[in-house]
Amino acid sequence: MRIEPDPPQHPLLACRLWLHLPALALAADLHLDPFSVTPRQEAFIAWLAGLPAGLPIAILGDLFDFWIGDDWDPPPFRPLFAALTAAARERLLFFQAGNRDFLAGRQLAQRIGWRRLPPLVGVVIGAQRFLLTHGDALCWHDHAYLAWRCETRHPRWQRAFLTQPLADRLAFAQTARAHSQARRDYPEEVSDDAVRDLLARYPGCHLIHGHTHRPRAVRYTVGDALAMRWVLPEWRDGEPAAGRMVTATGVY
Repeated sequence: MRIEPDPPQHPLLACRLWLHLPALALAADLHLDPFSVTPRQEAFIAWLAGLPAGLPIAILGDLFDFWIGDDWDPPPFRPLFAALTAAARERLLFFQAGNRDFLAGRQLAQRIGWRRLPPLVGVVIGAQRFLLTHGDALCWHDHAYLAWRCETRHPRWQRAFLTQPLADRLAFAQTARAHSQARRDYPEEVSDDAVRDLLARYPGCHLIHGHTHRPRAVRYTVGDALAMRWVLPEWRDGEPAAGRMVTATGVY
């Protein structure tokens, strides 16, 4: 199955949604295993339970190591879904798809109660403005990935894929994951040109993303102003919870 998309170009993300929030808890890149209940899944559930009541949460992609359609129901994820559903009952819970779970759709959103976010969303907290994105669309120098991203985000590709039997979809996902893990030419960072383009188009904003698994805080000068780029950490088994808090003073 192959749908010929338009030629891959540098994705130019557009922010058409702005959220006004008092603060925000963030998590990204958990890569939870659909075949077993891992320590990081248990740590994430405990992190959810320990957050202050009513604090909004946003998951910025790659919650799952892969997701093959909302008609799939991996048993190891049932405790996770129960915890997410409980969180969504008492607070705003947002989900922004990553490169591994871009097929998480409306049915899963209805089941859990989270609100799906577009690939770029703005958040206003106090006097600060933040742009949130998973980060994969900022990898302008990874031409192989951008071509794959362009193909798999095409509605015709997704419709064709989701009509296949679950066993075939699972085999495809496992093969794609194996190919991804075997690559040795991944860029270690997002494109600086992509970041500067985004910050220039949205002056006065700071950027928060995941995807690269390289947590850091980077300063940029945009015109006469200072902007920050915060990179969220990945979650790992046996390590402390990697959630972060966004307030009017930054990311912690």
